Amino acid sequence: MFSAAPPIHHASHPGPSPSAARQPAAQLFVPDLHDYPVARLTPLRRAIAARQYVELDYCRADGALSRRRVRPLGLFFWGVSWTLAAWCEARDEFRNFRIDRMLACTPQTDTFTPQAGRTLEDFFRAVGASQPPAGG
Repeated sequence: MFSAAPPIHHASHPGPSPSAARQPAAQLFVPDLHDYPVARLTPLRRAIAARQYVELDYCRADGALSRRRVRPLGLFFWGVSWTLAAWCEARDEFRNFRIDRMLACTPQTDTFTPQAGRTLEDFFRAVGASQPPAGG
């Protein structure tokens, strides 16, 4: 389901320079095709990388509001919408949160340590999906 091919470099397009390859991917560019809260992706990506808890004010599909404290694990794009896969502390299980339903998204100062049964790899097993390649 999730796969990545190694980059192909052509002579006319040599690809990134070695120094550019060592720089972290700090920018994310999304076409302006939808009225979509792209600004939420950057703090979520940083929280995932730093293993910071995130507090969400969230509007469910039925309109009910909730506040969640989550361990963010990964961001997924589904062609029309983005979701955050996370371990939800309140529900004590994996949950997916649509980015466009987040009313507020606040990375916390405290961090979490990966715990068996609550990692991205465990999430993939729980949903029966193949895992992306290491580092992907």
